[in-house]
Amino acid sequence: MQLSGAEIQRFQKALLKAYPTEEALEQMVGVTLEENLNEHVKNENLGTKVYELIKWAESQGRLDELLKGAIAQNPGNPSLQPFAQNIKSTATDTPPLLPYLVDRSQHVYEFRNALTEAVKPDLAPLICIVYGNYQQCHDKFIDRLASEEIPKIYVNLTNNQIQSQVYVHKKPLTWPDWCDTSSKLFGHLRYSLEKVLETATGNDYASITEAINRLLAEGLVLVNTLVQEEQLYAYESGLDGIKDYIKFWQNEICIQPKGRLIVCLCIRYDAKQPPSLLERLWGDRKKK
Repeated sequence: MQLSGAEIQRFQKALLKAYPTEEALEQMVGVTLEENLNEHVKNENLGTKVYELIKWAESQGRLDELLKGAIAQNPGNPSLQPFAQNIKSTATDTPPLLPYLVDRSQHVYEFRNALTEAVKPDLAPLICIVYGNYQQCHDKFIDRLASEEIPKIYVNLTNNQIQSQVYVHKKPLTWPDWCDTSSKLFGHLRYSLEKVLETATGNDYASITEAINRLLAEGLVLVNTLVQEEQLYAYESGLDGIKDYIKFWQNEICIQPKGRLIVCLCIRYDAKQPPSLLERLWGDRKKK
């Protein structure tokens, strides 16, 4: 779900009426999104907090989750329901079936070749980068990979004729609001993994590795992270953020998944702005 500037302002006013205190807002965010509000929103003013919360949810692809959760936690409030109905009636989101109508045969072909190589026992997790604007519905493409493409490919690779036995555990991770060093990114990714895997917190990766290995024993694991392109520019070079994300999975998570751990980094740019970061990278490669 994407909101215009005017819609964000109406959503902000509706949330302030439904949750007029910081404590109520924190509780709603904790229950609905399972997030600590103050980790993502730093401003002391409640109105600004709500605005920053909406922008954070938008950057993480969780606006719809925030709206539905806010209504569920305060169903009697007269402000949120009319806003939700208005958004629903004017929605221009990507139709759910569009990912299936787009010809992604080349993507699937390249993915299958990469996965074939990744089943070798001495290789690290398979890391993919999905890049495009928000209208290109990469979140639904990730869903399609998890529910259809990966099981189908893996069945063929392993000569397993019973597709229902191939189960994909999908684990979404967040990107930090502001990150300009590898240590900040590694710390945030470790914290996010501890949350989605429900492991004990700590300074090492032993419990995370153990939890991932348990899931790998049951099937495959697909980890996906959504990041806005402008968030990468907190680094001196936006490419450094991508490199650090890859290093985290290659160096910090010490397992040999044999093609069963797949990591997708989804980089999304504003549809109104031309792509820049990966286009420049690809342009440099073509010049060489």
